[in-house]
Amino acid sequence: MATDDVVVVGAGIVGLSAAYYLAKAGASVTVVDRFDVAAGTSGACDGNVMLQSKEPGPMLDIGLEASARYPGLIEELGEDVEYERHGSLILMESEDQVERMRPGIEATRAAGVEIRLLDHQAVADLQPEVAEHIVAGAYCPSDVTLNPLLMCFALARAAKRLGVKYRFGDPVREVVVTDGAAAGVRVGGDLLAAPNVVLAGGVWTPELLAPLGRTVPIKPRKGHIVVTEVCRPFVNTAMVSPSYLFDKHAHGGQRPAAGGGGVSVSFSLDQTVSGTMFIGSSREMGSDDVATASAVLRRIAVNAARIVPCLADVRVIRSFAGLRPVTPDGRPLIGAIGPRGLHIAAGHEGDGIALGPITGELVTELVLDGKASRDLTPFDPERFERAHETT
Repeated sequence: MATDDVVVVGAGIVGLSAAYYLAKAGASVTVVDRFDVAAGTSGACDGNVMLQSKEPGPMLDIGLEASARYPGLIEELGEDVEYERHGSLILMESEDQVERMRPGIEATRAAGVEIRLLDHQAVADLQPEVAEHIVAGAYCPSDVTLNPLLMCFALARAAKRLGVKYRFGDPVREVVVTDGAAAGVRVGGDLLAAPNVVLAGGVWTPELLAPLGRTVPIKPRKGHIVVTEVCRPFVNTAMVSPSYLFDKHAHGGQRPAAGGGGVSVSFSLDQTVSGTMFIGSSREMGSDDVATASAVLRRIAVNAARIVPCLADVRVIRSFAGLRPVTPDGRPLIGAIGPRGLHIAAGHEGDGIALGPITGELVTELVLDGKASRDLTPFDPERFERAHETT
């Protein structure tokens, strides 16, 4: 029976990054996914890699490190993934929003991120198509966008060149444990043997841990995106509304959903290299299907046209929905869990594209060296179990 050093479950950006860095370090790796490369959350999102969307603290700290490492990784991969540093802009519609945003802006700036608070005229100079009622904007010139599908497939190809093998089309039936240690995974009728298993399956990760008696509080948070026809280039910087951040940071879905129906709608906009636009977004806790809802799509479109009026004349060509894996405190689970050799890397909510590569590096260190080069206490997979035991 052939044995790899590591089996990685999940072929999204987190799992592919782990496979790439593990193979680069000399490990033999097989990646398993019930579907294909980027067939889940990593293929159902925009490509914003934003620092000013991170909460100050552990998420911003790891985001800064991730952002600094991204250019080197893309150079290593040797493929065009449409990586562009054109910044991001948070558009504020009232002085109340400005005041609510100000402490976060100041804390993010204190952490070392360049953010400029612009008045209406400066916002209009940067992005002329915004509505007249926009009173201010927080501009972060260092934020980037990329094509998440191109990024995932570039990682998959680079990992394959390093010897990584893939098993697609069958779900993992069981994480196999022998004598208190991981021994591989069972896929269909086959045992893929390995002394190390990395679970990077996003919202599907808890179902693999449940038979082992381990509970991880990762829940699906559904989101919609509208995609438009090709338009003239006019989106000079990625744009979001304050409510995008408020909804994202309402861990566990505590924030009431504006408009009812259990779905909150906010604004995000970016234009791809090809000229299409990705317009978002929504957040809905508890839904585990990826069917789009026309009522939600309509709310997204109406809201976007209110903030950028010229969007009212743009045709929509398609839409999609994905499931963000969210934890109660908004931080991912990265580290060892349960039996020896079993690791988890999941629960990144909307930050998988931004934090996937650095998560892969950290998992590689944990698997091969037994420790990571940075403090992972804020991302400890067992932090919720311990908190429950002490209450």
